[in-house]
Amino acid sequence: GFLIFALIVPAAGATASEPISHEAMVKAAIEKHILPHFEALKAAAEPLPAAVANVCKTGSAEANRELSEQFDKAVIAYAGVDFLRFGPMLEKGRREQLSFWPDPRGYLARQMRLILTKQDASIAQPGAIGKQSAAVQGLTALEILIRDADVPLGPGEPAHYRCLFAEAIAANIVRLSNEIVTEWEKPGG
Repeated sequence: GFLIFALIVPAAGATASEPISHEAMVKAAIEKHILPHFEALKAAAEPLPAAVANVCKTGSAEANRELSEQFDKAVIAYAGVDFLRFGPMLEKGRREQLSFWPDPRGYLARQMRLILTKQDASIAQPGAIGKQSAAVQGLTALEILIRDADVPLGPGEPAHYRCLFAEAIAANIVRLSNEIVTEWEKPGG
């Protein structure tokens, strides 16, 4: 609460003699903090699908380094909005879809094992990942796939399905971040 207030007060443009209106505080919070941070998440998410695809195609150390860097940028950008649990972030469970954490019951691990065991290739169809559990749709699930040293992403059969899954998750992260920005920016958002 205090952090947002500290960010809002200077941005609201009120002098010490005039009180800051509620409308000015809300407008300043949206324009100076909320939207820029969601736009940063959107920008950080956009390169993820291509970075995953490059690792899956080449398996090179350079491609892996690039994917790791892009993933780290997306996580850092997400940290700037994770605590905003209202509006479009809260609607439709988008926060949990973007990052299913904390997970004290180990739901993510069970869902990942189930999907990786089943290996249903329809996961690669547009929108299919969005019909899965929220636990396997976002950054936490993608991290498991890209950081798995036992079956690393790359060309070849052991990683083929994992690549389909990782590419679907990366595309879903982009979709979710775009939806949130669109919902905030639309009239009445």
